[in-house]
Amino acid sequence: MKPDKDEAWYNRGLALDNLGRFDEAIASYDKALQLKPDFHEAWNNRGIALGNLGRFDEAIASYDKALQLKPDFHEAWNNRGIAASLSTASEGYILRVESQFIDTFQLELTDASRQLINYFQSLETGDFGDLISFLQQPNSDKLIQFLNQSQLQSISRLNPELNIRGYEGRLISYRYPLNKHIYQDSHPEGWGYLHHKIGVAQYKHQEYYNAINSYHCALETLTIEQFPELRLEVIQDLVKVYLAKGDKDNADDYLFQGLQLLNQLLDQVPIEGKNQRLRLEAKFLTFRQLTVNVLLEKGEIIEALRNSELEKNRRLTHILEGYKTENKLKTTSNIYPSYEQIQSLLTPEKAIIYWFNSPMGLITFIIKQNELIPLNLSKNSPLTKGVGGITRKMDKRMGRRLSRL
Repeated sequence: MKPDKDEAWYNRGLALDNLGRFDEAIASYDKALQLKPDFHEAWNNRGIALGNLGRFDEAIASYDKALQLKPDFHEAWNNRGIAASLSTASEGYILRVESQFIDTFQLELTDASRQLINYFQSLETGDFGDLISFLQQPNSDKLIQFLNQSQLQSISRLNPELNIRGYEGRLISYRYPLNKHIYQDSHPEGWGYLHHKIGVAQYKHQEYYNAINSYHCALETLTIEQFPELRLEVIQDLVKVYLAKGDKDNADDYLFQGLQLLNQLLDQVPIEGKNQRLRLEAKFLTFRQLTVNVLLEKGEIIEALRNSELEKNRRLTHILEGYKTENKLKTTSNIYPSYEQIQSLLTPEKAIIYWFNSPMGLITFIIKQNELIPLNLSKNSPLTKGVGGITRKMDKRMGRRLSRL
């Protein structure tokens, strides 16, 4: 490893971040920033690591540095919004973090150097003399100048509304750049991406009509031709919100659109692109799962059971045999048992309980002789009314490298 290469330190930080070693990742990002203070990706990923340690306001300070350097960095605005929603800090604490940022960062750089020196000295193999000499160097004038200038131009200091936290603060972090830096005509990806994230936040707060409007705004720029995967992500969430408000017709329409587009993308993958197929299937598994919810909303209970069993066996087949069986799965009718075959296993004294987990909640099928009873344990589901079903919210943490808080 060449100690004076900012990319090497940055990549080391990414690797440690992916291993969940966030303190060590921050130390590596700090060394990258010591060499290249205007490295906006390093500031962003430093914020992610801080957020994963629960240090949300410090994370926001790092995101703000990234956004000073690249105001149209839509992933950083998203990360900032998530951190703002998770922060419970008082206004005084927020201002203190901002005003003390330079001193805190320089102390952390010193701690990072000490931590890294101890680590490399503990290794039994290799000559790390040059590396340790580099780590012992004082902060450069370039770094100190950058920190001083960025302090004066801090976006939070110049725009106090960005110091608001909670749900309101999250929406402000998403909407602020849409009015100043990220425009529909010049930044179609960022514009659609942030409207999608606004919709996600509104959906989590059960503001379903607002979420639907935000998702449709996102679809205006996230076109099939330019951004097919981002469009699919929005459609997935659009199906969920239509299901949550009991609009089965729109849920069915958008589910059909999504599955159509997903199958187009899968058909475009070359035969040798097994990993690409696996990635797409895993990323958009929700479409297959939501099919069961839509069928239940439409009252097609047997078809819902059939699809849940098909999806389970389909996934198991992919795991055990790989995607070489994909074409067979599309045409083979015995990949799952028929309802008649299931019924043949039952007697008046015997029943089958079958579970299927979807993004909308846990679905239970109670299969009795000549009778099929669905219990959809999802929040606000009409199917839970009158059948004694428990209502439960199934929340998922946000994922992906650039929004992992």
